[in-house]
Amino acid sequence: MFDRRELKSKAKIVLQRTYPNVFLACLIVSLLSGSGIGLNTTQLQNLNFTEMSNIRIVVICMIMGLLVLVGILFSIFLLSPLLVGFRRF
Repeated sequence: MFDRRELKSKAKIVLQRTYPNVFLACLIVSLLSGSGIGLNTTQLQNLNFTEMSNIRIVVICMIMGLLVLVGILFSIFLLSPLLVGFRRF
């Protein structure tokens, strides 16, 4: 069984050797997962759909739907495997 002090000292030694790799992995996952990215909802609240033509409303809805679909596919096929690999790393 490990003693807390022994385990902590071994972890410090390993982290000192691998710190650049750990930092780079954290940075990549952080950037790809969208940490710190927010949506400015004030622009969406200012949209007045009653004054727009039907075609423009359909185009806006199609673009928003496409962005949602791309986000879901990105999450399933790229972000999820990346997070699993990051946790293993």
